[in-house]
Amino acid sequence: MDNNNKLYVVDTSVTAKLFLAEEQNEEAKQIYRQAARQEIMLLAPELTCYELISVLTQTDIPLSEVKAHLLLFEKLVKDEVVTIVPYSFKILNKASEIASLDTGGQGYISSFDATFHALALLMDAVFITADEKHYKKTKDLVGSVVLLENFYSNAP
Repeated sequence: MDNNNKLYVVDTSVTAKLFLAEEQNEEAKQIYRQAARQEIMLLAPELTCYELISVLTQTDIPLSEVKAHLLLFEKLVKDEVVTIVPYSFKILNKASEIASLDTGGQGYISSFDATFHALALLMDAVFITADEKHYKKTKDLVGSVVLLENFYSNAP
């Protein structure tokens, strides 16, 4: 993505791609590599830890592999590749505002997705998501969001 913003909130839908053979997993890995090189800074609300467990345990991979993936995620956090932001009432209040928005018939905005988006807005960051439904509901209504598949499309 070609912009001056170096601060991003990364959705669990992106982080999970580090561990699963899914479309755009190379893009997700590249984002994390950039963060490891300190070219960009990644944030995620602590909710991402629980969502990651949910995503990984709903696949057909063995529990031992799930635990190995969680250890790798823990290493990413300890190495400050991604910073986990603890919940705050400020984030909760902003998330409730986002989740309460009228999407013009596109369905409700999940409070879980709204939490990530709220953090991005409060931190003056861009929210990176692989969730097309959330993106479509909020790109014009809330802003400050980019789909993973488009993250590098404007790069030089």
